[in-house]
Amino acid sequence: MISAFIANPEIAPASLWNRKDIVEFKNTIKKEGSEGIIKVGHGETVTVRVPTHEEGTCLFWEFATDYYDIGFGVYFEWTIADSNQVSIHVSESDEEDEYDETNGEGIEGGAPAVPGNPAVGDVESGGPQRRIRDPNKPRQDEIIPVYRRDCHEEVGFVNLCLVLFFKNRL
Repeated sequence: MISAFIANPEIAPASLWNRKDIVEFKNTIKKEGSEGIIKVGHGETVTVRVPTHEEGTCLFWEFATDYYDIGFGVYFEWTIADSNQVSIHVSESDEEDEYDETNGEGIEGGAPAVPGNPAVGDVESGGPQRRIRDPNKPRQDEIIPVYRRDCHEEVGFVNLCLVLFFKNRL
């Protein structure tokens, strides 16, 4: 029997680090114009979709905020993009994400807390969450879990290199 399910290829772990030159970074971004700046309000979730390119293997992402830390994570969506344009979607809180709350709510409305380890279940700590998979949406792999980042004090930097093989669609 041939299985219709094919597993996604493995993605190598991403690198994430901070650097101290936040003032210089912000000044450089401001000089380049508003195209590289996204304003995020309190309680908003911003999804930035960056289409892959058949010959592309790496994604570099730098980010900083003016006054507050943010939750930041990276997911890879297994789909062929209809466009080569970057898209930005702003939503109130996590309206795109649904979590399984059958075991009750834990700390900060995340997954249930684990006795002896309060960080597990804490949305702000990036503790494990159980996502409900919507069969109408493309499959996703979590590359960097959502954690609070002190990017108002340091520049966050992500280096993600992928080895992906694209097959021509017939």
